[in-house]
Amino acid sequence: MILIKTEDRKSFSQYHYDNGAVITHFYTSTIYFHNRVRVMYEKAHKQFTYTTVHSRDFAYLQEEMMPLPDFTLCGEDQLFQYSLLYDVDVLLPIQMEIKEINKSR
Repeated sequence: MILIKTEDRKSFSQYHYDNGAVITHFYTSTIYFHNRVRVMYEKAHKQFTYTTVHSRDFAYLQEEMMPLPDFTLCGEDQLFQYSLLYDVDVLLPIQMEIKEINKSR
C-alpha cells in the first residue's frame, strides 16, 4: 500500500492509497475500506474488527463485524496458526498501517 493522497477535514482525516483503499481516521476509531473488506480499530477498546461487506446498509454491517486478533503483536508461530483462519497476508499490512496512522495522530 502506497499512500498517494491525504485529506484533513474538521472531524476526520482520509488516507487514499494506490490500490484504491481508503483509511478514514476519526477521533474514536480508524476504518480501512477496500473492495469488500472493512477493518475497524476502536480506540476505546483497543480492538480490531472486520467484515466482508455484502450490503451498504450500515446497521447490517454492524451485526457482521467480527473480532480480529492484533496480528502486529504475534510471533511467527502465531501468525502461521492464524493464517489457517484469516488472510494474514492481507490483514497484517492493514493493521500495521492503521497503527501507524493512530500513532501519528
